[in-house]
Amino acid sequence: STTDPRPEVTPGFDAKVSYWLTRSIAVEAGFVRVQPELRTRIGADPEGAAALTAVEKVDQYFIDAGVVWLVNRLRFRERTVPFVSGGAGYLRQLHEGRTLVETGQVYHAGGGVRHTLLTRDRGVIRRMGLRVDARAYVLVDGVQLEERPRTHAAFSGAVFVAF
Repeated sequence: STTDPRPEVTPGFDAKVSYWLTRSIAVEAGFVRVQPELRTRIGADPEGAAALTAVEKVDQYFIDAGVVWLVNRLRFRERTVPFVSGGAGYLRQLHEGRTLVETGQVYHAGGGVRHTLLTRDRGVIRRMGLRVDARAYVLVDGVQLEERPRTHAAFSGAVFVAF
């Protein structure tokens, strides 16, 4: 028989807290939660059984830390600036029904654009805007469909608030 395991594309939750060391460099802590379905198609049975697809839902969490660098030289207009980012963290995955816990590491690299909508000198909220990210993730250990690190891409949009 043959198998073809594939994780499904699914939306998730991503929250970050940043501390700006300089006007261009920040350290960031993040939390990601996503619930992908792992689908495995099983076919070509030598005894002639019909092909079938096994589905398992996984609760997946990342807790990570990283660095963000605003590329001010490439700023377009006054309020829009590209950035690059990278980091590493802890991976925790719970199989459907929470019957088994898998742990591992997660590494990421990517970039995006920050667009500032509001800037103030006083008040509780000093800056507010939009952030768009594209990241490549490498997951090591955890739920493994194959005996090697797995990669996947993630895209996100967010509102940021600076106090």
